[in-house]
Amino acid sequence: MCYLIVSYLQRSEDVELLKFFWKILKTVIVIVNEEVAIVKEGHTAREEGDVLESTGEPHSSSDLNVKFLDPPQQSREIFLKEIIQSILSHPSILAHFLFPSREVTLGKSTTGFCEDMVACLAEGLCSVLVEVKSLSGEATLSSSLVGYSDKCVALLSDKIYTNQSSLISLLHHFVQSTKKFMKQEHVGKMLSILLSFSLKELINLKVKSLTEKGKLLIVLLDNVNNQDHSVIPVLGLHKLETLFSLLEVVDNDSIEKACLQMLSCYPLASVAMPKSVFIKCLASKSQTRTEISCIVICQNVEAREWFESWIMERKLVGDHSIVLQVVLHYINRCPERLSESKCSFLLLFISSFTCLMKKMCIIYKYILHVFCCIMNVNEHIKAL
Repeated sequence: MCYLIVSYLQRSEDVELLKFFWKILKTVIVIVNEEVAIVKEGHTAREEGDVLESTGEPHSSSDLNVKFLDPPQQSREIFLKEIIQSILSHPSILAHFLFPSREVTLGKSTTGFCEDMVACLAEGLCSVLVEVKSLSGEATLSSSLVGYSDKCVALLSDKIYTNQSSLISLLHHFVQSTKKFMKQEHVGKMLSILLSFSLKELINLKVKSLTEKGKLLIVLLDNVNNQDHSVIPVLGLHKLETLFSLLEVVDNDSIEKACLQMLSCYPLASVAMPKSVFIKCLASKSQTRTEISCIVICQNVEAREWFESWIMERKLVGDHSIVLQVVLHYINRCPERLSESKCSFLLLFISSFTCLMKKMCIIYKYILHVFCCIMNVNEHIKAL
């Protein structure tokens, strides 16, 4: 029904009508999701021998009073999948997604109405697809989204579109809603394009916050960190340097984990790590950044010089239990460097390690003392 409306949209009122149909479809998906969940709970309860009380009809948070009139001859889940696939496969929906395709604008000027309709279509698709949780057949849905993912890549590749923050915001919303259905090749292409942008296009350097392109990059990096189907794209040194440089400007778990995943998969990528980023990772108390430092030290000869200089300047003051992990990797990877002209470095390490052990002994003695006091109190209570 949505695609029939799109084919004949002429007025601003029609955009409101399209929004209404998206709302109906979203409500139906929520109800079917709840039905599927109830059926699964019933199967699980019967297998475990429990009695599951009926909770009545599925409840939807929508203000629409949507009800199914008759029991379906086959699963409503199957019907719903067919509806979604019919919508996604219709050429009018795809042609107006994100930006009007060439066949739509050929010989015509783009109007404000056309822009409103494009935004309505993208937002409606997002609101629907984000609710697709319990439906089976993810592979089929992924295939239906290929054309939309192609348009996402095309938008990022066009400078005219990438300068429009509203379009990038729509793209970010769409990728966020469909990232579990998106094919690896599209994730890899979009990551490669985004990392070809300059750092200031990804981050507002004045306030150190992510731009719309930066937020989109974070969503795509979540696919790199996904343990079930991780996407590790092959990137050039310049793009790797851009990715690593993000560590210096913002503290973000997704960026840290993606850099660690990238280095774990391609250890030689450590040659693209800038010195300032490496030093910041050394100074951080983040375990992920420490693991990144360990990989870089093992693979990048120049980074060992940076590490030695940093250790000598810092003299391991304060809490250096994290640094100790990096030092051990350093010694294990290149023990010959300690036998050359690094005596002062070795002595510093030994004295620092001894200092750390002393602190640990003091803490251990304090804990032991507290434990003995508690035991004495317990003995005294028993005696009473």
